[in-house]
Amino acid sequence: MGVAFTVAAFTGLRLGELIALRWSDVDFAKRLVHVRAATPSAGTDLQSPGTCVRTADRPSDGTLDRLSRRELFTAPDDLVFAGAVAVTSTARRCANGFYSALDRAGLGAMRCKARADHVP
Repeated sequence: MGVAFTVAAFTGLRLGELIALRWSDVDFAKRLVHVRAATPSAGTDLQSPGTCVRTADRPSDGTLDRLSRRELFTAPDDLVFAGAVAVTSTARRCANGFYSALDRAGLGAMRCKARADHVP
């Protein structure tokens, strides 16, 4: 899960976008990540993130390069973080781990502030 956090930190991808990321979305030559899908909050089905497909800079630290060399789950249609969509609780565990890491980094207050700013 640490790789997912690194990719999130370098790209700005949201949790649902990370979970839905496929190898075909990673452009190693141009050093980009294309956001073409996301998971809803339940974390079970992939869906389009809307009419806008975003592009983010790919992490330059080699994180995705190393992950792409693993033995399984590296085909173009495979999820980068394989198995993350299979069970709703997996997505929730990933979210909880991500938010815990934010808290440990001293950034948890920013997340709470952002949610308060979006309340009607």
